[in-house]
Amino acid sequence: MARLGLWHFPPLMLLLLLLLGLFLDAAAAAGKGKKWGGDGGGLRFRREGGTFKVLQVADMHYADGRSTGCEDVLPEQVAGCSDLNTTAFLYRVLRAEDPDLVVFTGDNIYGADSTDAAKSMDAAIAPAIAMNIPWAAVLGNHDQEGTLSREGVMRHLVGMKKTLSRFNPEGVEIDGFGNYNLEVGGVEGTQLANKSVLNLYFLDSGDRSTVWWIPGYGWIKASQQAWFKQTSLSLQKNYRNEEPRQKEPAPALAYFHIPLPEFSSFTASDFTGVKQESISSPSINSGFFTTMVEAGDVKAAFIGHDHVNDFCGKLTGIQLCYAGGLGYHAYVKAGWSRRARVVSVQLEKTVSGEWQGVKSIKTWKRLDDEHLTTIDSEVLWNRGSNDSYEIAIPIEWTYIFRTATYLSVANCQGGAGRIMTEAEFRMGTASDASYSYLCTSCVLLVFSIVIVRIKKEQDALSNVTLCKWAWMSKEKVCNVCAVWALPL
Repeated sequence: MARLGLWHFPPLMLLLLLLLGLFLDAAAAAGKGKKWGGDGGGLRFRREGGTFKVLQVADMHYADGRSTGCEDVLPEQVAGCSDLNTTAFLYRVLRAEDPDLVVFTGDNIYGADSTDAAKSMDAAIAPAIAMNIPWAAVLGNHDQEGTLSREGVMRHLVGMKKTLSRFNPEGVEIDGFGNYNLEVGGVEGTQLANKSVLNLYFLDSGDRSTVWWIPGYGWIKASQQAWFKQTSLSLQKNYRNEEPRQKEPAPALAYFHIPLPEFSSFTASDFTGVKQESISSPSINSGFFTTMVEAGDVKAAFIGHDHVNDFCGKLTGIQLCYAGGLGYHAYVKAGWSRRARVVSVQLEKTVSGEWQGVKSIKTWKRLDDEHLTTIDSEVLWNRGSNDSYEIAIPIEWTYIFRTATYLSVANCQGGAGRIMTEAEFRMGTASDASYSYLCTSCVLLVFSIVIVRIKKEQDALSNVTLCKWAWMSKEKVCNVCAVWALPL
């Protein structure tokens, strides 16, 4: 039988074959067997079960391994207790939960007690690497206290195996080290295979305040918030406009170390878990909580820092969650089990059995006891849930004055804040813009406080709103006001 050449086929059949080839190419591009190339190192939801699981590890305080003793354990546990107990617990919970991603939320090492920061970090992260699990990390306030600077610690992290950690977004002038985002793709082979159906934000919440007249811990700066807002806007636009188009933004989770002042908003009946120490937040409120609310995609924020707090509470549609301390070289309460937080994100399934976007976000904690006990299982978010204001934002007058003063003396130049120094203030050499911001803030503060107290509406105006008013004010009111406000 003679072999057939292309000339034996009618033109119509050739056209049909060409269209079939184009269709198959389009199907592949839609995710049929194509590897997810999103900004997340290939992270995607599992086909079996339609889940994506994150293990949060907070405050390991790792130092020198076997030679570093344990803090706050029972008398019978002291002998032989060391950093290796931290390693053993992490291995146990990794085997039990089999997470898709491990997030280390700061104070991963205790630099002051580490003789080699790089080796300590390698040992702390080792279980995730050994089990071939992708991981990401942010910095706390203790990571840089050893043989590496804060920048050096982050550069070491981004060079380790299996890491998805990043130093900072390219081409962006931003405060801190370790501000980045990861995208999690849908199930392979589905319509959403090549779309980010879950977004993860990581931010450097700082160390100690570097402003001489503001005590306490650092905070998430304006440059970081600008990056966050732009990234969130871009992700939401892509999710809604790129095929297949979605009506709502993909949900997001945020991870950083130091709690926001809003973590102080809850009473014992407002959260799940325990609050056993005060909230060690910055002494000013930089407005990042309001920035997240305005963005609209973040459903929960996860932190560490305060080791014996492990609660989740919902405020203005966002769950604010502690993990509780995991490390044995970190302070806790003797007899109180070290712990880790698990977050499980579940996709929605159609009647025909195809995985869609995110349906719900759940969480629970694992304790380092004989049975790796699971506690405080709860649903953080459900698609279609009403994310309305549930708890009035309290007005903390100390935060108001400190924050407004800080923001007021910032001479905003190209998005970077320049703080009025003590010498500039005392010698009168600060710019008119610095005094202008400060004075306008004073007037706005007094006016707002009077209104709120007259109306007795504690939720009528939050300190964050006042901060934003102060930041946006341009009109110069009075320079004398600075003399009164600056020492606050």
